Amino acid sequence: MERANIPEAKWPKWMTVPILHIRNQLAYIAFNTLSADRPHTMGGVGMIPWTVMMTYCREYGITGLDQRELLLKLRCVDKAYVEHVNGSSE
Repeated sequence: MERANIPEAKWPKWMTVPILHIRNQLAYIAFNTLSADRPHTMGGVGMIPWTVMMTYCREYGITGLDQRELLLKLRCVDKAYVEHVNGSSE
């Protein structure tokens, strides 16, 4: 998608969001949906529970290699998110 020749500061907000490959869109949507199910403690936020991810896959009929790919992507993004939010870079 080509963007108009407009200075970046004047672009609408939706145009500043990265355009994701179709295979990453599912992981992006799932991550945002499942983030509400993560535990919150005095030490910060926790990882999205594995059971929640598996339920999501079952609910949307995601199986086999697609399921493994989604779970891997979710775990990687979730780990980075938790480290960022909790201020840990271990």
